[in-house]
Amino acid sequence: MFAGFGYSVPFALFAITNLTLISIVLLNYALVNMLGLKTWRRTAEQAAENYQKSMFAQWQSGREYEIKLTDKDRVRTYPVSASMIQPPPMPLTVVIYSDFECPWCGKFAQFFEEQVPKILGGSVRAVYRHFPLNPACNPLIQKNVHPHACEAVKLVEGVRALAGNEGFWKAHDFVFRNQESLERGTLTPDEVAKAVGVDSAALKERMGSAEIDAALQQDINDAKSLDINGTPAVYVEGRHVNSLVVMDALFWKRIADWYWERAGVRRPARLVNKATDDQ
Repeated sequence: MFAGFGYSVPFALFAITNLTLISIVLLNYALVNMLGLKTWRRTAEQAAENYQKSMFAQWQSGREYEIKLTDKDRVRTYPVSASMIQPPPMPLTVVIYSDFECPWCGKFAQFFEEQVPKILGGSVRAVYRHFPLNPACNPLIQKNVHPHACEAVKLVEGVRALAGNEGFWKAHDFVFRNQESLERGTLTPDEVAKAVGVDSAALKERMGSAEIDAALQQDINDAKSLDINGTPAVYVEGRHVNSLVVMDALFWKRIADWYWERAGVRRPARLVNKATDDQ
């Protein structure tokens, strides 16, 4: 008998042999799975790359709208990277039609601010235009999707009337950061005024001005010519970006490559690495 266990020696050897064979099978199975995982990962990466190529090709071959900018536009520029030996003569222009109560717009605003200037080395300018999804102030919309979107326009435009373009972008960031309060209807002019450094009473007065209504209607009229029906609607150099890739860093990297090539400027290697590392 096998000492201490009550099994015969042949049976014990048989059991040990079987355990060894099972271990070998399991090990081989694990190795095959690892190889399969690597193959799956390569396949997924290739599929993602092909998807990016198709989305970029769609953007590149899309209609180029003539979107005219004026001195009344809300424009945000960024510091050009120190690694840019020869910056392009003009920054890439991104026009964004947005709604302050739209969750996707809020996510895009955060993505754009954190990612796109890095990818482009600061050679980009964002142009914000209003497209609230609320028929109370936007006749192109049939259903009241965002009940507080019109009020948000008045808030940020009231700040712009008091503090100019810089004040607008401060209000833009603050309202998007406090989007949940806006959705609940609890974001007040007093809060916004305090956050951006303007007088609360003056802001409330400005919010009812006819100039704000006129500025909003101008944005909506421009949007009508672009066939916009949702937000965010993003246009890079006049071409519409598919909503599926507006927050895809790899897509914006392709845009950057196209931009550098068109400008005849070599993209600094550090920007390539930085954009890759931040994904």
